Amino acid sequence: MEMIAFTSFKKRKLLPLLLLAVTASIVLAGIPPINAAPTPKLVVGPTTYVAAGSLTKTAIKVQSMVAFDAFDIAIFADSGALDPQSISIGSALVSPLVLTNCVDGAGIGCSINDGPGIAHLAAASGTGAPSTVHNGVIFTVTWKAVDSVSSVVAISCQLFASAGVQVSGISLKDNVYSSTGTVPASALPNFSVSASQTVAVPAGSSQSVIVTVAGVNGFADDVALSATTSSPSVTATLAPAGVSCNCVGVAMSTLTITTTTSGTFTVTVTGISPPPGPITQSFTITVTA
Repeated sequence: MEMIAFTSFKKRKLLPLLLLAVTASIVLAGIPPINAAPTPKLVVGPTTYVAAGSLTKTAIKVQSMVAFDAFDIAIFADSGALDPQSISIGSALVSPLVLTNCVDGAGIGCSINDGPGIAHLAAASGTGAPSTVHNGVIFTVTWKAVDSVSSVVAISCQLFASAGVQVSGISLKDNVYSSTGTVPASALPNFSVSASQTVAVPAGSSQSVIVTVAGVNGFADDVALSATTSSPSVTATLAPAGVSCNCVGVAMSTLTITTTTSGTFTVTVTGISPPPGPITQSFTITVTA
């Protein structure tokens, strides 16, 4: 009897705790999950299509941006469609100190990568205070329509910094200048992969060649590189196995080819860019041993 009473007592004591746990589960089930922070994004706003000889504007904006106190951004368009005329900075930075204002390769702080069709602006906070603008216009580009043709308006270079450290993880969104809202595939940002087409590698030895990755139509992104061979007796390695086309005209990697037997073989090098692609480009080298 004592054991039965003790057991009943335990049940009476545990029942409120069980009910509390069930109630808490029901309440928590109604709470929406906590979402991850949205990805910071640099966006090329729409550009109104106008008749040749008229002016139009493009707003360069940030969305869900983290704190930054300096930026370096270049915008690209086909110079046969749009010719940049001027750049006006927005109010994102406190007392901005303009370091680069380069239009069509002319202005202050121009780099070797600036040229026709490129509008390039770099600025830093004059007080060192970071921006508190998470969604807004960084700057505006004024263009003159050259002809009634379509063009991509793309980010050809971007860099944000905070306290001297580059801000990573920023996604890019380009736009198009077109009466229909689309442009030919040949005008979209892309890249090329190239190297010597024929390489002589004596059997039992190695030979290295330079692989060049070049941005086309304002392409600005990372490219992952890989190499495959037509025979197990030939190996090919790349160093580095990935390059960045941001802010530079070309990027390079070293391809080392090793063969253990005589003959003629092929090595195929492939470059792949991340989303919004993927863009894939390949080329083949003939190896004579």
